[in-house]
Amino acid sequence: MLIATRLLRGRTGRAWHMARDSEVAAASMSIDVQSAKRTAFVTASSFVGAAGVLTVLAFDRAVPAYYDLNLSINFLVMITIGGLVSVRGAVLGAAFVVALPLLLVRYSDALPLVAEPGTPGLSATVLSQFIYGIAVVVIVLINRDRLRAFVTRLTRTRAR
Repeated sequence: MLIATRLLRGRTGRAWHMARDSEVAAASMSIDVQSAKRTAFVTASSFVGAAGVLTVLAFDRAVPAYYDLNLSINFLVMITIGGLVSVRGAVLGAAFVVALPLLLVRYSDALPLVAEPGTPGLSATVLSQFIYGIAVVVIVLINRDRLRAFVTRLTRTRAR
C-alpha cells in the first residue's frame, strides 16, 4: 500500500493521471503518453503478480477454482465502492467487501433476515451480495468520490 501511494503521489503518478485524464494535455506537458501507459500497465501487472504469489502462499498451493466470476465481481465491487482515485479508498472498499459476510455470519442469530450457517434460509453470502449491489448503486448515484470521500465527509461532520 505504501509503494502504491508513493508511486501515485510522485512524478510517475502525476504522469499517469495526466495520461488518463487527457492525452492531449499530457502530451502538451511533454509527457510521453505511450510510455506512461506502458509503465502503468507493467506496474499494475507486477502488483497483480505479487497478489497471486501471496494467495498461493496463503493456500499453500495454486487453486484455479478460487479465481472464478464471483471473485472478479468482488474485486469490481471493492474498487467501485472504495473509489478509483485513491489507494485508501480501495482499501476501505476491500475491507467492506471482506468484512460484511463475516459480520453477517457472526450476528446471524440476531438478524431477522439471515439464516444461521447450516440452516435453510437466506445465507449471509447471498445477503451480502444484495447489500453490495445496493451499495454500488447508491454510491455511484450519490457520491462520485465513493466511500473514501463519504467517510471523510462523515468525520468532518462529527468533528463540528
